[in-house]
Amino acid sequence: MPYKYLDNIATSDMAFLVWEKDLNAMFAFAVDALLNILIEDISAVRAQGRQCVRLEAEALDLLLYAFLDKILFYKDAEALFLRVDTLEVEKQQGKYVLKAQLKGERIDLDRHELYLDIKAITFHQLEVSRRDDFWQTVVVVDV
Repeated sequence: MPYKYLDNIATSDMAFLVWEKDLNAMFAFAVDALLNILIEDISAVRAQGRQCVRLEAEALDLLLYAFLDKILFYKDAEALFLRVDTLEVEKQQGKYVLKAQLKGERIDLDRHELYLDIKAITFHQLEVSRRDDFWQTVVVVDV
């Protein structure tokens, strides 16, 4: 589990740090860290359905923001918990492009023990950076 939750970042918010050698894996683990705020056991999310996502942004932090925001959109608008099946981030013509296959299922209160609800991803301290051999990000969410 290449992520941990951070204390004392912001009042009434939660924050997590994700680190991974591979940028694509860092994005995928950021989704797991987000989902793990919502439910106790992310392994309880079954791969019963799929969603394709393609996003573009001028910077990696903006791309991560848009991606995590999309995950929350699916939760709120379609009652879906989704995890990353495949994901690729590339730089194309000066922009970062994310292509992902997500897998998951409708929220099932009998199987998904809810922990907290996330209202939004914030820009507070949001950064995607390369540190030595690792990519890392800090994400703060409004709960």
